[in-house]
Amino acid sequence: MKTLTPIQALILLHVGVMGCTPAKPPPDSGGTATVPAVSAASSSATVTTPSAKPARGPCKTDNDCGEHYYCSEGECHVQNLGRPLTVDGAAHVAASRPGRGWHGDALPDATGTDLSSLRAAAFEEHASIAAFSRTMCELLSLGAPAWLVGETQRALADEIEHARSTFAVLASLGAAPDEPGPLAAAVAPFGTTEELLRDVFWGGCVGETRAAHRAHALADQASTPSMRAFYTKIAQDESRHAALAFRTARWLIDARPHLRAVLDGELGEFDRAPVALIAPLLDVLRRSTAEAPSA
Repeated sequence: MKTLTPIQALILLHVGVMGCTPAKPPPDSGGTATVPAVSAASSSATVTTPSAKPARGPCKTDNDCGEHYYCSEGECHVQNLGRPLTVDGAAHVAASRPGRGWHGDALPDATGTDLSSLRAAAFEEHASIAAFSRTMCELLSLGAPAWLVGETQRALADEIEHARSTFAVLASLGAAPDEPGPLAAAVAPFGTTEELLRDVFWGGCVGETRAAHRAHALADQASTPSMRAFYTKIAQDESRHAALAFRTARWLIDARPHLRAVLDGELGEFDRAPVALIAPLLDVLRRSTAEAPSA
């Protein structure tokens, strides 16, 4: 078996037994687009970025991947530090407005941190709150168990803290005092159960795994101890969120056996553009689809 990265091992640890999906979570359990310039008058902004699906083609440096992607282990990955709020295939973030309502306590030292990428991340983390809120409501509508709803709520709370701490870093770097405005897409009509599963797979299983690896890499590259701790915490949280997505997908298949074919289709799409950071984890879902009862 190929040696797992620290993030892959952590995700599988949160899933349960290494490489297996448990019927219930462990006892202690509880994609990113660049934000365009938008006016404060707008209620939300559609993020014009590639799909959460992996980019095609090998790479040697970030320049080989194009805007919104970075290169890792010879493959292009979407830049992200949180699960995107996706409605009808488009990712959404709130427009900015003057204010400090989302600013947490400023970090002691964020010297050398790139301001533009952090500003994008702050608005994306804010949008992730809506993504988990919508997922929690959809799970409730399907009769999800308490542990799954509770874990989704915990992830939502993580994203609130991620957004506040990222805006705090921006403040410590002297950025203009702004905050997210209204996010109309948060209350867009819900899609089908099939669409929920696809969002859990691409935004959660794939997107959150990428986000955890990206944060882990940024922690290694951090210029100060404060920023190293900042990114390490995000990497740990996003690893747990990725594991939650795997467990959510498994529960959806158990509850609605016809979704097995939907996930098989998404796995087939993924296999046409394999990504080294995600591929070892997909055995978890493949075992799930094999074990799930037929309709």
